[in-house]
Amino acid sequence: MQMHCYATNWMTTLDVKVAQVMADAAKSDLLVQMPNGNPKGTYFPRKRRSLFTARRFSISSGFTGVCDDWWRRGYAKNLAPDVAWLRGNFLEILTARFWPKRNFDVDKQVLHLLGRIGASKDDKTHLKQNLDFVEDWFGSFKKSIARNMHDFSYQELALGASQPFFHGVNQQFYIGPASDRTIFQTAMRVSPKDRMNAALYEEMLRISDARLMDLPLARSTVFRAKKAKANPEELLERELAEYIQRHPI
Repeated sequence: MQMHCYATNWMTTLDVKVAQVMADAAKSDLLVQMPNGNPKGTYFPRKRRSLFTARRFSISSGFTGVCDDWWRRGYAKNLAPDVAWLRGNFLEILTARFWPKRNFDVDKQVLHLLGRIGASKDDKTHLKQNLDFVEDWFGSFKKSIARNMHDFSYQELALGASQPFFHGVNQQFYIGPASDRTIFQTAMRVSPKDRMNAALYEEMLRISDARLMDLPLARSTVFRAKKAKANPEELLERELAEYIQRHPI
């Protein structure tokens, strides 16, 4: 088994450092995807010549509005064919990352959802059409989904295309984070507010391996660095080194 991770922005370049420590602890190879060390880069050397391939990757993923940026930049090229690649972003599900941070009013949540999928909120005609689509989507459920609107929308947007289609285009099996219904079934029993304070995430780490609770994470390290007016990368590297000393690999 080979682990893989990728960086598509500055924050995820820090995540890669944490992933390397975890891979070393699991004694697993780690494929790090970051074009020439640039998280905003591309694996396509000639952008215009690669438009067809980039479009093929993006369309085959089946993603709508979210999750497709790294496909357009050729990240799938580094994944070996004829194997199954699993993407397990359960952290963003458990911590309700895609929920609005404060306002839980249903109308505001709908506007938040439209923003997530890149729909215009300025064009009133377009907005009304999209609101009609969302209303029809709500009506397709037998029970009200207001309490877990963004959990269901995440599954709709990030589940991806059928595996036969994806494999037929790319000769790869790719299993996205929304494929694991157990994670959603667990998280959706907990209120969004309780999920946002990371209590659910920390409990799952404790049950899995208590040493993981001591592992510094990128986002929390950046927060501490800002408060201390320190360099986030240097602080994270120092904290990871201290972690390895406390928990020898």
